[in-house]
Amino acid sequence: MPKDPLQRLSNVNSEEPSNIVPRYLALVVMFTLLGMTIFELLKLIAHTYINVWEALLLTVLFSTALSGFATYFALNRFTILNQRLTLEIETRKKLERELIIAATVDKLTQIYNRRKLEDIIQAEIERAKRYSTPLSLIMIDLDDFKRANDTHGHQAGDRILRAVADILKTNIRTTDAAGRWGGEEFMIVVPATPLDNARELAEKIRHIIASHQFDHACSITISLGLAQLFQGDSFDSFISRVDDALYRAKNRGKNRVEAYF
Repeated sequence: MPKDPLQRLSNVNSEEPSNIVPRYLALVVMFTLLGMTIFELLKLIAHTYINVWEALLLTVLFSTALSGFATYFALNRFTILNQRLTLEIETRKKLERELIIAATVDKLTQIYNRRKLEDIIQAEIERAKRYSTPLSLIMIDLDDFKRANDTHGHQAGDRILRAVADILKTNIRTTDAAGRWGGEEFMIVVPATPLDNARELAEKIRHIIASHQFDHACSITISLGLAQLFQGDSFDSFISRVDDALYRAKNRGKNRVEAYF
C-alpha cells in the first residue's frame, strides 16, 4: 500500500469521464440502428396485418424511446462520475493543503517552523544583496522557561509558547515573518529594516511579554539578540551573529536586547 496519501488517492478506481460520452453515444447509435432494423421487420408484417404508415409510426416511436433511454442512462452515468471526480479533486486539494501546512507551520504555536524560516531567511538574504536593502534578524529566547514548565506543568508551558507566538504575530508587519526556531526560541525576519529600527521592534515585544500575565499569573521575560546583514554574510554567518547577540543578552542578565555590530 502506498505511504503517500496523494498516491493512495490517485489509485482510486474511477472511470475517466472523457471515455463515458463516446461509449454511450455508441449505445445510442446501436439502439437507433436496432429501431431501424425492427422497422424493416414491421414493414414486412405490415403488408399482411397492418397499414404501412401505422408500422412506420410504431417503429419511430419505439426507436425514439430506445434512443431516449440510452441517452438518459448515459447522461445520468456521466453526471454521477463527474460528481465523483469533483469530490476526488476536492479531497486531493485538501490533502495537498494539509501537507503544505505540515511542512511549513509549527504544530504547537501555529506560526512558521524552522524549516520554513530558513527558506525565508535565505530568500531575504538574496533579495537584500540584490537590491542593496537592509535586513535584520531578531532571535528570542524565553528566560528560565524550564522553571515555568517544572512549576506549572508542560501543558501550561505549551500555552505560554502559544501566547508568545500570538504576541509576535500581532506585533509585526505583514512583510515580517515570525516563527518558532526550536524549543523556547523564536525568530523574527525583518526585511528592509536597519538595526536601529529592528531594535525598536525588539524592545516593544520585550516590554509586551514582560507585562503580560500568562496562565497561573505566571510572568515570563525574554532575551533578544539582533543582527543586521553584512554584504559578505552567508546564511550561516548571519545566523551565527544573531545567535551570539542572544547569548550576550542571556549572559548580561536576561530580559534585555543585545545587538551584534
